[in-house]
Amino acid sequence: MSRRNINIVIILILGILFCSVCFSINISYKNENRIKQDEKSIIERQPIEQSLDTTTNNKNEIDTNIDPTSTVSYDLQTGIETIIPSKSYSKLNKESYFNIAEPIVNPSSAEKTSLIENSIKKSEDEIIINDVILPDDRERETSTTIYPLSTICKLYITAADNDEYHGSGFLVDSYHVLTAGHCVFIHDHGGWVRSIEVVPGKDFNNEPYGRAYYTTSRSYTAWTIDENQNHDWALITLDRLIGADTGIMPFRTFDIANPVYSGPLSVAGYPTDYPFIGSLYEGEFMLSSTESGVSVSDTIHWYNMDTYGGMSGGPVWREESPGNLYALSIHAYGNNDGTGLNHGTRINEEKFNRLHAWLREDAIPDMVKSDAGCSSSPVGGNRELEAWCEVRNIGSGETGEITVKYYASEDKKIKDSDTLLGKDTISSIPPLDIVKSSWKGHIYDLPEGEYYIGFIIDENDDIIEFDEDNNKGLCSSDPIKVRYDFIIQFFTSVPGFITIGSVALISIGTILVEKKLIVKR
Repeated sequence: MSRRNINIVIILILGILFCSVCFSINISYKNENRIKQDEKSIIERQPIEQSLDTTTNNKNEIDTNIDPTSTVSYDLQTGIETIIPSKSYSKLNKESYFNIAEPIVNPSSAEKTSLIENSIKKSEDEIIINDVILPDDRERETSTTIYPLSTICKLYITAADNDEYHGSGFLVDSYHVLTAGHCVFIHDHGGWVRSIEVVPGKDFNNEPYGRAYYTTSRSYTAWTIDENQNHDWALITLDRLIGADTGIMPFRTFDIANPVYSGPLSVAGYPTDYPFIGSLYEGEFMLSSTESGVSVSDTIHWYNMDTYGGMSGGPVWREESPGNLYALSIHAYGNNDGTGLNHGTRINEEKFNRLHAWLREDAIPDMVKSDAGCSSSPVGGNRELEAWCEVRNIGSGETGEITVKYYASEDKKIKDSDTLLGKDTISSIPPLDIVKSSWKGHIYDLPEGEYYIGFIIDENDDIIEFDEDNNKGLCSSDPIKVRYDFIIQFFTSVPGFITIGSVALISIGTILVEKKLIVKR
């Protein structure tokens, strides 16, 4: 090999070595940068219990200068806080005015969302959140669209100072979520939270009902001012009627001595120790635990069910029989009071009454189609058309009497300028109930052709609703054919009598009798 060729080979080898070193340095830098990014993302979202100050343990003293059970509400859009004295509220019954309401509408698949990398490790001086009472009997729930798991919500919480947290809650009507007070008002992080994304029935990256967002929240001044654990509870108002698809969890209260509080109970929520602490997917799975309750005070409920950070706000419920269940308390704390038990805020008689009052303050109906149908083709002339619509009230207030109008349209968009066929008036619909409307009649004036039959509920907007734009629809996705009969008239002569008024006359010849022949197409 010539000297020149040897020099070329040496230069090529040196060039390859140089490129390899540069590539290794770049990969090392990228890996280091990725690790830093991962570490940053892992601490982005913490279990909501991390927001609690350790000095609040057993803090149950109340400022005697304030009314501890005054309602304090916060409107996210306006930023206005309003306080209403407790004496403004009256008593109600001990059973929630909603019956057990399982989902009726089949949920559509929601778009899958990106995973949120979350959680940090607990240090020894932080409030106790690892509330597993060994052995750990919690189970991962994968059938989260089955009632009542469908009512249990994952909360993505952003505090006023932009710190982010995991929490839980449960739907108590179409657009209200009951949760812990420290999920909506965080004392050491700016007070009222900046945002809450509510995801019912979440399982990993499956969000079967989509997301709703909080608009207003309510709690007690005992929590927002004193951070008193006896009153660590809150109600969130949402921007959509997501509970109409999920079903709702009823709530009840009993006397302290009632054995329901110490019998078999369940709790569920979204803990941050699953699949393991430090996982990028903490808080993305629903876990439940069923054990016995232990005891209650007027405001606190102690129990043996296993919980962990991120489950605050989840329901503590009792199931009497399949489908017959109700929430008794709101999970809020682990063993931070020396009892060795997990505990939450009991829905006592006073809170029960207040919760009803809060729900009624927001009570508003919303009418939608549950189902509909109409006669098959053809119709017209002697052939009647029958159209019907089942009206469902997915809101939280009663509707009052409702008028439903039925139209024939040349296209699938039903409007009040279409041909009015008729109308029907139906009785008032309670929340989450269904009443059927129908109309039946002859069609004589429509030109022959194909028409879509549809309806408009409360066309004049006489009833104030949550959403005024969901009251129209089709009775059938297929058009009907309007055809008329040919009527051939002819006469025949028969002997007999004719009657004029009350006088019978003998006809000189015959009586003309009209006959019709109907030819259908």
